[in-house]
Amino acid sequence: PDARLDVHLMVERPAMFFEPFAKAGADAISFHVEVLPASDRLAAVQAWVQQLHDLGCAAGLVINPPTDLHPEHMELFTAADFALIMSVNPGFGGQSFIESVLEKARRLREALPSTYRIEIDGGISPATTALAQDAGVDMLVAGSAIFGEPAEQWGTRIEQIRVG
Repeated sequence: PDARLDVHLMVERPAMFFEPFAKAGADAISFHVEVLPASDRLAAVQAWVQQLHDLGCAAGLVINPPTDLHPEHMELFTAADFALIMSVNPGFGGQSFIESVLEKARRLREALPSTYRIEIDGGISPATTALAQDAGVDMLVAGSAIFGEPAEQWGTRIEQIRVG
């Protein structure tokens, strides 16, 4: 499709999937900070970001709701091309938006350049869009809010989420 293909890998060994998804047309691939060993996170992020760049993809770093955003994480996010904040606990669609994660977005937005992209995924709907945007988020991932509606309403729902 004539669209940006953003692949979010919610797996324990994401590097195994970088090349297959890049070959399938992914423009951006993100992976979770939680899968990296604490003792070697920066080196692992830097290596994986380089691997994704070599494959022609932007590299994103994901953080789950229960993971605190520590000062050392800032260096990790700086190494990536964009941040993805999970606003639900990974596992299944249709969950409620966890508003407390917006503090992570605010902190990232304050700490990183204005050109740095911050994405949010989970519980995004017309009701939560403005909250996310006000916190500094500039990319929204919506699933159930769109695909939970009849197909003829998808375009309207997408526009409602875009506008906030």
